[in-house]
Amino acid sequence: MYVIEQKDTVLAFRRAWLLNIGIHIAAAHSAENNCIITHDVDMQHNKAVDHTWCDKPILLCAEISCSGGGTLYATCAGGVISATLKDWKHINRYTNTTYR
Repeated sequence: MYVIEQKDTVLAFRRAWLLNIGIHIAAAHSAENNCIITHDVDMQHNKAVDHTWCDKPILLCAEISCSGGGTLYATCAGGVISATLKDWKHINRYTNTTYR
């Protein structure tokens, strides 16, 4: 488990940048088929959710009550995402561009 924090309080919060740093650090200690899970700090872990299943990228937050069994966002993913290192490389990690 890696906890990545932004100490710079002058710049705006850079969520994608922080998550990408975490993926980069985990990649140094992981095989291509290992599961890497990004988890927002404001989401609570649910023991009923299987965080080890990683045969395809999955939005695990859809499995917890905050979303009523659905997804939180129509055009993007967030919260808790599970994917292999190979998949993270394929999707080129998180975007640092904000879409509105």
